[in-house]
Amino acid sequence: MAYDGGRMPSPRGPRPPVVSVVGPAGAGKTALLEALVPALARRGYRVACLKHSHHRGLLPEAPDTDSYRLAQAGPHATALAVPGLLCLRRADDGEWPLPALLPLLQGLVDLVLTEGYHQAPTPKLLVLRAGQEPPPFRGRLLAVVGDAPPRWRGPRFSPHQAEALAAFLEQRLALNRGGRR
Repeated sequence: MAYDGGRMPSPRGPRPPVVSVVGPAGAGKTALLEALVPALARRGYRVACLKHSHHRGLLPEAPDTDSYRLAQAGPHATALAVPGLLCLRRADDGEWPLPALLPLLQGLVDLVLTEGYHQAPTPKLLVLRAGQEPPPFRGRLLAVVGDAPPRWRGPRFSPHQAEALAAFLEQRLALNRGGRR
């Protein structure tokens, strides 16, 4: 996108579908994503991952850096953009809502996988181990990975079935490579 004196053109390409991987701590959400992303890439898809965390200060700025000095000057938000990295920080410690982040990925990827975002109304993959209770979440449940909760009769995958899960998502979401329809 080219800068045109103050107005940025809208992102090109269709909005990618979003699927949130949810489950209790220690269920294997990150391990699932570590296997699922390469499985989708082998099928030709460009995948983005967004991790939602309630931990603050994951990327602290060193006090002797320009970015620290700028953040201390009191802006409502600061952004650090370098080749290959974009870091956005809100001064009020508020959450960045998922809908605000998705336009940044439009036209760049074919699918967005989130870890967390339990309350976003996105389709979900629930990751569970035996004896764990599913967390409360919004959105429809596409499939369970691991041990299914009682009364679940939908698709279920083992944590080692990343290729089968990739095929399921490809079909269920009618994914398009490179934004092609």
